[in-house]
Amino acid sequence: MFPVTYEFSEIAHQLNIVMAEPGVNRNAGTCLIDAITDLDATKEYLARFRNKTKTYRSYEKEISRFLIWCTCCRQVALSGVLKNDCEAYKDFLASIPPSWIGHPVKRGSPKWRPFAGQLSPDSQKYAVQTLRHFFQWLVDARYLHGNPWNMVLDPNTEQSDEPLMVEKAIPSELWEKLVKRDGILHKICHSDLKLAAGQIVRPRSTLAKPIQYRIARAAILLMGFAGLRREEACGASRTHLKPVIETHGELWELRVLGKRSKWRTVYLPSMVIEALKSHWEDRGLDFFDVPNHPLLSPVVVPNTPAAVEKHLIENGSAHNLAQRPFTPDGLYQVVKAALHRMASDKNLDLSQAERELLRLAAPHALRHTFATQAAALGMPIDVLQRLLGHVSQATTSLYVKAERSRSIQEVQKIYA
Repeated sequence: MFPVTYEFSEIAHQLNIVMAEPGVNRNAGTCLIDAITDLDATKEYLARFRNKTKTYRSYEKEISRFLIWCTCCRQVALSGVLKNDCEAYKDFLASIPPSWIGHPVKRGSPKWRPFAGQLSPDSQKYAVQTLRHFFQWLVDARYLHGNPWNMVLDPNTEQSDEPLMVEKAIPSELWEKLVKRDGILHKICHSDLKLAAGQIVRPRSTLAKPIQYRIARAAILLMGFAGLRREEACGASRTHLKPVIETHGELWELRVLGKRSKWRTVYLPSMVIEALKSHWEDRGLDFFDVPNHPLLSPVVVPNTPAAVEKHLIENGSAHNLAQRPFTPDGLYQVVKAALHRMASDKNLDLSQAERELLRLAAPHALRHTFATQAAALGMPIDVLQRLLGHVSQATTSLYVKAERSRSIQEVQKIYA
């Protein structure tokens, strides 16, 4: 059992001890990787994804959880894991002890826990498949004799008729309330307070709230009108944004680097550009100067040593702050916080159901929103596929199938 007071530093120490000894599944022959211990082999595997931040974080999380479990619950090295250990971990994932669950904090904290809550069946299946792939790579590298996870079945999961969770898209009526010219996003961002160039804004400052709202507005419109993933929004650069000549500035095109390191072009209405301009004014930048700066960048700086060091704050000004892109997690927090504040603002014209939708909405819902609305308006599926950056048209077609309003309209025709 994982003790309530266990500190990660103690776990790391035990990991080094347990994983240093070769297990019964360790291949004694020639190994294709430079790994003496199980932790060395793990680092070799994860190093393959060092340029794929999201994949790296996801795999590292699943493998770290398993290594901690092996150390605390089984006292077995990675190279000593057998089929029964895999089955036991699969059962563990289906019912995680409360002492393993806690709120997200830094790993060095005594309050850190490996899990934030019980895992859904899909998450359990993902964990098992990730570990199976990891062990298979170790076998292919001749570090292990065999892959015990090949003898374990995936957890049972229900097959959804909407596998992409497109039902999380913001309904068109609520989206219109948010983005129209005099809509909610415009109202919450209005402020007569202006930011001086290079001025540091702290979270408790009167400037902080409207500035954070303007960042959130720019991010929401950028992702919601272009179907961007948050990683793509964080990586978007002003250099790759330009007006579409044929539309006389009413439409802009943006080249973004998406999954599998593939570039694609998306298109933005002038409303998004106006929101970005406001955000750039808060950063003390000229939007038309066309420097190679990220489209979105943090402006409010927490008064913590880590934040001070990160943003190179000296003599009351933030050097290079406007040039720093958001991390995906950082942008997630800004957007999520803004949506939650909007849901709680009694002055906004929102029904209780709409407030609940905003509380539950996450940045990826904005990508779903773009896709479902584009499908509802009859955008050709090949065009939508290119804009979303899908490899398979079958993936894009899920938005067409799941677009509820279209389904209702077609059924009404039958019964008319």
